[in-house]
Amino acid sequence: MSLHPACRALVVGVAIMIAGPADAAPSAAPAAAPAIESRPIIPWVHTRWLSKDGVPPNIYTIAQTPDGWLWLASSIGLFRFDGVTFSPYQPPAGVELPGAIERIGVLDDGTLWIAPRFGKLYFLRGDKLQAFTEGDGLPGGRIFDVARDKAGQVWIASGKGLHRLGGDSRTWTEAGRQLGLPPGGIVSLLAGRDDALWTLAPGGIFAIGPGARQARRVTDQQGWGSLQQAPDGTIWASDMTTRRIRRVTAQPGDTPAERLLTGIELMRFTVDRRGNLWLPEYGGIGRLQADGEAPALQSLTRQQGLSGQHGNIAFEDREGNVWTATTGGLDQFRPPRVNEMTLPPYYSEARPVAAGDHGDAWIDYLYFADIRAVPRKFAPVTTERDAVATLYRDPRGVLWAGARDGLWRVEGSHRTRIVLPPAVRDIPFLAIYSLAMDREGGLWMALGRRGLWRWHAGAWTERGGVAALSDLAVNTIAAGTDGQVWFGAVGDAFAILRDGRLTRFGRGDGVDIGSVLQIVPHGRGAYLGGEKGLAYFDGVRAHRVQGDDGQRFPGTTGIVLTPAGDLWAHTAQGLFGIGASELARLRADPKYRPRYRHFDENDGLKGSAPPLLPLPSLVRTSTGELIASTGSGVFHFDPARLATNAVPPPVQVTGIGADGKRYPLEPGVRLAAAPDSVRIDYTALSLALPQRVRFRYLLEGVDHAWQDAGTRRSAFYTQLPPGRYTFRVAAANEDGVWNEAGAKIDFEVLPTVFQTIWFKLSCGLLLVLAAWALHRLRLRAALRRHTLAMETRVAERERIARDLHDTLLQSVQAMILAFKRVANRTPEDAPTRPMMDKALAMATGALVEGRDKVRGLRGEDSAGDLARALREHGEQLAEQHRPRFELASTGRQRRLRPQPYYELLAIGQEAVRNAFVHAGANRVEVELDYGERQFTLRVRDDGRGIEPAHRQGRAGHWGIPGMAERASQAGATLELHSEPGKGCTWQVRLPAQLAYAADSGNAPRPVPTGPADARAALSVDRAV
Repeated sequence: MSLHPACRALVVGVAIMIAGPADAAPSAAPAAAPAIESRPIIPWVHTRWLSKDGVPPNIYTIAQTPDGWLWLASSIGLFRFDGVTFSPYQPPAGVELPGAIERIGVLDDGTLWIAPRFGKLYFLRGDKLQAFTEGDGLPGGRIFDVARDKAGQVWIASGKGLHRLGGDSRTWTEAGRQLGLPPGGIVSLLAGRDDALWTLAPGGIFAIGPGARQARRVTDQQGWGSLQQAPDGTIWASDMTTRRIRRVTAQPGDTPAERLLTGIELMRFTVDRRGNLWLPEYGGIGRLQADGEAPALQSLTRQQGLSGQHGNIAFEDREGNVWTATTGGLDQFRPPRVNEMTLPPYYSEARPVAAGDHGDAWIDYLYFADIRAVPRKFAPVTTERDAVATLYRDPRGVLWAGARDGLWRVEGSHRTRIVLPPAVRDIPFLAIYSLAMDREGGLWMALGRRGLWRWHAGAWTERGGVAALSDLAVNTIAAGTDGQVWFGAVGDAFAILRDGRLTRFGRGDGVDIGSVLQIVPHGRGAYLGGEKGLAYFDGVRAHRVQGDDGQRFPGTTGIVLTPAGDLWAHTAQGLFGIGASELARLRADPKYRPRYRHFDENDGLKGSAPPLLPLPSLVRTSTGELIASTGSGVFHFDPARLATNAVPPPVQVTGIGADGKRYPLEPGVRLAAAPDSVRIDYTALSLALPQRVRFRYLLEGVDHAWQDAGTRRSAFYTQLPPGRYTFRVAAANEDGVWNEAGAKIDFEVLPTVFQTIWFKLSCGLLLVLAAWALHRLRLRAALRRHTLAMETRVAERERIARDLHDTLLQSVQAMILAFKRVANRTPEDAPTRPMMDKALAMATGALVEGRDKVRGLRGEDSAGDLARALREHGEQLAEQHRPRFELASTGRQRRLRPQPYYELLAIGQEAVRNAFVHAGANRVEVELDYGERQFTLRVRDDGRGIEPAHRQGRAGHWGIPGMAERASQAGATLELHSEPGKGCTWQVRLPAQLAYAADSGNAPRPVPTGPADARAALSVDRAV
């Protein structure tokens, strides 16, 4: 923290009050450090956040907890930052933090300590916030620092000295006097890697070893300051009174770094993992570069882009980024992946570049024996009239320079002008786009729409003598190792010259990248760069290359293939690297979208590839470094030595809401019923390049696969049905390192009244009742129709009964009387008299049966004994035929209803008669089963059986069809079981409610058999 000079006296005065008069001896003023505005700019990539971005004002301290959050102590409270959003910390219910937070830090067990400006102390562990007050032994006034040593003991430094936390983790006790520390305040603590606890006070710097009973004075200290430990274990201390930063644990004598740090007035500083010291100064942010060849003091001021006028604090996070707070905002510094070269001004779009065979390179008019070496000029300093636009090194090692004033051959520091053909010699501001030498030593020169020339043996030939090139406006030329010469032209076109024969390719061959600006032959094909993107030519057809996120690589003017097979493309949107394995998949499947790495201004690459000149805008040195030329400078990096962020980003769900209402983040959070929209917010704590962090999420039960969210930090779902859900999210940092475990949250969408199980059961019950009522209505209607049909049927039966009685039965009666008179006149001993008597008996039986039928037709009959009737029928047939007859009955015998009785009797008689007459059986059996649920009639024989073809009856015979019709009329089921030679079984099954009469033990609803019955049944139904 730096102070305005006007405030310095006040700080020193406070230091004297803390230390006491004896320790306030003045010291000689050291030599002043270089003025901050005169130093070189810090060469790291810089990003800033201002109040418009949500930065809280007056950030005093910065810390980072193990979960990745960056915490900011400010004058309006405690904030946390995920690289994108600043959010105020919300303490648990019942705990309130003061408005101004001055100091924070993280102990080695992950505890965040919080010291407000006006007393008190808080420990934040996970979601639990513990508060300490003076009632717990906490010293009054401000807390300056908190530390936890290797033994786990927690210490605090305050204006009242050194205190430690008791074993109850609640009570603080004074410890300075016991350890022999001088009276007064302690302003800084450091738990060193040597297991000692280091303390800094205006009265001196002391070390307390493990288990030591007395503190050891290390050095005197004359003013306020802070302690930091470097990666090599050296402990550094700042001193505001002497205005210097010095080593505490090293040998005596100032080092060059210490000499650079004299005259710098600040209290707090930090040392990064590379050993560099970061200095929040008055006037800006300083940096002592200690990882270079020699220490160097650098800075960044507000005029150079810093967020504020003065620095407050510096802090390094776990990814190696350095954060500084200023009086105007928050700044981040991170090491560049692409390094800028310091070059003089240039008078065109971008500088041309060429690479040699020994790690050397040519840039504009300068030659670099090594990228990091001091260059020398190989040509005069260029001006606007003679600026070099193209550099090309041919296979023999000769450098060619295409400038606005012509073509030059360069060998060492000697330049030779090549006289141009008369047609282009006098063109002012000549633009030579590309140069290439073929296998015969001919140098091709592309001038775009102004022509194409070949120089060989000291003579120029337009278009190299190839007439087919006349209508191509060539931008770029490439010579392959197989002798082919490639020409990239305006308008989605390129051509290949093979042994004097030209083959052209255009849009019909898949070329759709606009003007072809770069060609890199590869195998049978080539990689093509153009205005609209990147393409791969497989020798037959060109295929557009798109990244896995749809990136099209527009404005590609430089392409490099490394020996490892990687491809680097310099485009209008930065540098893109595609790995060899991804390229192999692309060549095997042109529709494949490869993954890539992307470098832009966030990595130190300022500007973008020039739209046309120079070509190429990207080259590779023999030592493996890539040199990229942009409109803002020339940059270099080694792809094989790129630093990779190997830290998987911690992932957290930060919020959940529905229809604009936010809900607390707790397990199983319950959302209101029927939400139109559910929003889930999440973040990943990767602070280096948060804008490149990628996410994917999955809502179990809704998403069938992981959803690629790109860089979006919210997921939205609409019309979620009620139920329990689990939302999962994973993230990858800027280098594609995934945190597969990610984070999750369980939540529940409550049902509406109409979505509850009880409502659904009620609806189901109502549907059942409605169906039952509908069934009752249909049954009542069916009963009415049945009653009308029965009344019609009864009326018809009564008419038939009258007709039978008045015609057939009367006639039979008359015939019997007439025949009886004849029989009475026949002597008793006449041979025919018995026959006549038998015939009379049979006729009388037939007459009686007919009268019974008539009574049945009129509904005046009741069912008889089915077993007795079938027995009599079977015994009569047994007298006339060979088979033996048997009848058996099971169950409690009950009276049958009249209608089914007559139908069953007819079916049984027909089956018995068929068995006696046609089956050739030895035994015929009849079985009656009076079951509780159904009545069953079986007629079985052991005869020859019925052939399958005759099971529906023989043609012209109506016995079997009649049996089926009668069974259907009675509501019974008729079954036939028969196999040739194994007899035959007829089975009739009739439900009990249809078979048995109401007074036979069951109480089924009577089936109407006549008008009276129909009317009674209808009355009963209406009553129900």
